[in-house]
Amino acid sequence: GINAEYGLMAIISGINNSAVHRLVFTKEDLPSNIAKSFSEYEKLMNNEKSFQAYREHLSKVDPPCIPYLGTYLTDLTFIEDGNPDESQNLINFWKRKLIYHVISQVQQYQQKGYNLYPIHQISRFFHEYSRKDEDELYKMSLQREPRGKEKHEIL
Repeated sequence: GINAEYGLMAIISGINNSAVHRLVFTKEDLPSNIAKSFSEYEKLMNNEKSFQAYREHLSKVDPPCIPYLGTYLTDLTFIEDGNPDESQNLINFWKRKLIYHVISQVQQYQQKGYNLYPIHQISRFFHEYSRKDEDELYKMSLQREPRGKEKHEIL
């Protein structure tokens, strides 16, 4: 794979959007291998124990990689908020070392580039794709699976 974990988290977030998440009957009709893969990806990107499963996975990935930056931003926030800038009127170099460690983790994945070629059909699809706001998506979701209906009434 191309190790695009940031994209994986975007897909999981999109599928867990309320307009999609509520589509119980539609999800039941997914092929079992798709449902199983999605479940595995959700477990991988779960934020329990500070994204422990994701961090373990990421430690085995060879660059290039597009990591999910949310983990690093959270780490930097905790370092910033949980450690004083100074200790006994001296610069807190321990805090700076922790910050350096997080930033260097991100930089390690930038050392090697991707050798990808554009696929014009995919590029065209995304440029021509009609973006929908939350309200539009939810209305479409209700059209697909109206509230209070049984599966045999709608599909």
